Amino acid sequence: MIAAGDTAASTTGVDKISDFGVVSTAVTAAGVAAQSSLAAFQSSTTGLGGADADELDLALAAATALVAGSAIAQMTTGQFANISAIATTTDILVTDDIKFAVSSKGVISVSGADAGKVNTLTEWAAVANALSGGTAGNTVAFGFGGDTYVFAEGASASASTTTGDALVALTGITLGAGNGLAILGVSVAASAGDIFIV
Repeated sequence: MIAAGDTAASTTGVDKISDFGVVSTAVTAAGVAAQSSLAAFQSSTTGLGGADADELDLALAAATALVAGSAIAQMTTGQFANISAIATTTDILVTDDIKFAVSSKGVISVSGADAGKVNTLTEWAAVANALSGGTAGNTVAFGFGGDTYVFAEGASASASTTTGDALVALTGITLGAGNGLAILGVSVAASAGDIFIV
């Protein structure tokens, strides 16, 4: 369990989890909804997702929700302000051609001629924070350096600060096309390769 505020948006403040088990057997929406507690997840009668599937419990004060399904959109002035407030040494400019999108399973992607400027963990975390919209419990994931990072907005609920937020690295986990986050207790199907969160 990772408590809100345990981590910071920097390479030195990230909790790292090795040997995390992704979903290996697809789970129906009803099956994911039934796993609404740790006891249900561990139960042999309701526990689904494969023998090695783990759950990531971010222990946030608010119910966790995915920041999902946003279309590809050019970086806004507000997002730039939030990113530069956190990634203070960034070379990203408000005029850069950087577009953000979030998949239906909460995975961030960047595109555009200047997308390569989002190339440090601090910048990625700042982007995740900006896209969370300052809503406590909002959660996204992104890939960086061969690992998958899960970012959750904490109780401070600010898109321009990381106070109280959680950033966790799942070392060695890379998400395949169409994979992402699946919230236990919510009626949304999980595919093999997804990450259970609660």
